Formats: sequence, structure tokens, C-alpha cells
Amino acid sequence: MYSTSSTSSPNPGPTNHGQENPLSPTSAYSSKPFLDYDDDDEKRAKPGGLMKYCCCGGRITCCKACAIICCILFLLIIGIAAAVLLWARPPKVDFLGIVPSPNGLPAYNANTAGFDFNFGLQIQVDNPNIVGANFEMIKAIAFYPGHSDPIGGGNLTDVTIAAKGKTIIDFPFSVNYNKDIDPGFAILFDIAQKCGLTGGGEKQKLEIDYKLTLTIKILLITINPSLDRKAMIDCPIKDGKIPNIPGFDIGKAAKQIGGKRDLSTKTPKRPY
Repeated sequence: MYSTSSTSSPNPGPTNHGQENPLSPTSAYSSKPFLDYDDDDEKRAKPGGLMKYCCCGGRITCCKACAIICCILFLLIIGIAAAVLLWARPPKVDFLGIVPSPNGLPAYNANTAGFDFNFGLQIQVDNPNIVGANFEMIKAIAFYPGHSDPIGGGNLTDVTIAAKGKTIIDFPFSVNYNKDIDPGFAILFDIAQKCGLTGGGEKQKLEIDYKLTLTIKILLITINPSLDRKAMIDCPIKDGKIPNIPGFDIGKAAKQIGGKRDLSTKTPKRPY
């Protein structure tokens, strides 16, 4: 007799006592649906990515509004600057007269090497533009007629000019004489003559030439116009005495210069 023996199927493996089978190799991948986006999209989506450059922290609608506002402001600034460049006119500067020193310095001050004349130039600035201006600096260099070496000057900083109006400025100015710039005493002799200190002849005004340089700022634009002017001042030497400059002899100087030379007839080219 044949014995019937049950043929057992192959053991599928341990069942871990009712637990799920271990993960298969393919189950290690995420079961999340596949999203079709590139690296740029990922950067935009991440906090601190490209969206961090927007003013609204990643809100696309707000970022667009911010970008539009920035563009409008930028174009507005460019338009104003272009209007200033195309239509703005430089302020007009007029000399009104001589005033006492705005710094309170004496009109005449003698020292062992020379002397100083201190006074103020009253200047009127007429600004025709619809925007105000600022003089970052006003600088003057003084020359005595017929001579190229500077003999003084002055400067003033941070002066505000009103829009569509006139502004009056008292500009401090000094003439600083010393024998080093006048080896032949020609300047000193001419001053002595015009001040009536040489005996004979009427007093005359002293002519002082000067170069005025303006540093003007209108909005974001800076311009530097220069003006050549002259000032006629009364002689500030009131005691009737010739300044006591070592080496100066009025008689000797009169012979050397001839007593007739007018220093204002020729003005050599000055190195600006």
C-alpha cells in the first residue's frame, strides 16, 4: 500500500509572529507623490531662499507691489535729477559792497613782518530754481593788481541758499601783507601812496582782485563755478603812519619804483 504523505509547500519564511514582513528594497523610497519642480522652485519655497530678498518675506503678491514701488521711486529720482541737469540755472552772484569783518577782526592789524586788512564782502546770491541749494564751500583767493602771488583771501562753509529767492552773505575776507611776497616793496609803496602816507596826493581806494570759487550742491548734483571779481576798499590805515616793515625805506622805494608806476595797468597771468 502506498502511504499517502502530504506534500508541504515551501516555507515562505518566518512571519515574525503576526508582524509585518520587513521592508522590501523598493519600500525604502518615499511613498509621497512625485512633484515636478526644479532647484529654483525649491529655493523659492525654502525660508531664506530667493524669497528672502523680497520685502514681504516670501509673499509673491506683496513682493510684486514692493518691486513696482521701488521702480517708481527710482524713476522719479532719475527724472528729478534729469530735470535739474536740463533746466536748472546756476545762481547769480552779485557784489553789493564792503562791510566790517563778519568775524569781528580789526580793520587794520600791524605786526613785525607785515599787516592785515580785515573786512567783509557782502554778496547777494539770486537762485532762480524751484529747489534750494547749498554752498558746501565759498573760497576766495586775493591778488594785488600787477602781481601773481596770492595776498590773502577767505572761505566760508555750509551756506544754505533759498529756492526762488535772494540770499545775502557777509563773506569774511583778509589781505595779508608780508615782505616775503613783496621783495622790492612795490606793493607796500603803492599802498602807502594810495593811503596818502607819502606826502602829497589825494587818498585813493585800494583795488583788490580776487577769484571766487563756489561749491554748490543742488539735490545730488555738485557744480563748481568760478568768478573773477575786484573789490575797491577805503584805506584802513587811520593813524597816518607807514607800516614799520623791516628793510622798507620810503625814499629808496620811491626812487626804485619811480613814484609814478601804476600797478593796476598790467595784470600778469595767474596760475590758478
